[in-house]
Amino acid sequence: KSLDLLIIDSKGDFHVLVKSDPDKLNALAKDQENPIIQAFTFGPALIVDGVKQPLPESYPFNIRRPEPRAAIGQVGPLEYVMVVVDGRRDDSPGVTVEELANFMAELNCIQAFNLDGGNSATLVFNNAYYSRKTDNSERSISDIIYFASAVDPASWQ
Repeated sequence: KSLDLLIIDSKGDFHVLVKSDPDKLNALAKDQENPIIQAFTFGPALIVDGVKQPLPESYPFNIRRPEPRAAIGQVGPLEYVMVVVDGRRDDSPGVTVEELANFMAELNCIQAFNLDGGNSATLVFNNAYYSRKTDNSERSISDIIYFASAVDPASWQ
């Protein structure tokens, strides 16, 4: 109940629930025409329904110091942004959650959610890594978010 929740429905729309709002969660769970496909808990919520969220007074994770961070946001129907910020380096100290929320707002996110950070914040695109770790100790990660298409790119116009 202290963590925020990101719900993704069958249309690919994001629903960010502050403190895992049980009323909103129950309403989403009962929607049989548009069921829940994915749920992520970490947070905090960055943007909900186009409104940048105030930082909670306390949160189970470090949200006020610059750290490596990862966030996901929705900017429109089936349009998303992924942001990963390196940190704990001389050339990249990282960002606070407030700075990350401001950046997601600049990207015009309708919904945005802070994901796990630190050594878990890794971005891979077209088989290339876009993140630099501060050390060689990879954490075991059991979950990823990935985007794929069932459409053959040769048919794109």
